[in-house]
Amino acid sequence: MRYLIRQKYFAIKDRYTIFDDANQPCFQVEGRLFSFGKKLTIFDLQGNEIYFLKQRFINPFGRFDIFKGEERVGTLKGRLSFFVKRYKVEGVWGSLKVRGGVFGFNWKIFNKENKALVASLSKKILQIADTYVIDVVDDNYDQAILVAIGILIDAIHHKGR
Repeated sequence: MRYLIRQKYFAIKDRYTIFDDANQPCFQVEGRLFSFGKKLTIFDLQGNEIYFLKQRFINPFGRFDIFKGEERVGTLKGRLSFFVKRYKVEGVWGSLKVRGGVFGFNWKIFNKENKALVASLSKKILQIADTYVIDVVDDNYDQAILVAIGILIDAIHHKGR
């Protein structure tokens, strides 16, 4: 499965539309206008909240908590690294490793236990608005959590947009 994350360019707050490989919208993401740290909510097309992503305010490596309703179901934690950007995502779905290149444009998401590739994420260059493509290899994972990881990568590495 392939997802396209396209951020709206002229928006006061973070706003994304996620499309599937048939170019049909499947998720909406909206951020809070005034908050300390990023706070993003992923909605289905009917407007139901799927996940709420909340940045921990003081953390040098980037850390987000992932909520489903009122319950925290996972965490994305930055890892110390010099050239390769690395994150660990742990939650009810298991443990994932996220590795990116020096410039933060290409990412791979691996299952931490068996080191199998779960998905890849790449930022399209020369686009007016931030645009990412997520290619999901392992369909056994919650598709919304893989989209959430892509959104968090954008929130951490491409703050100016």
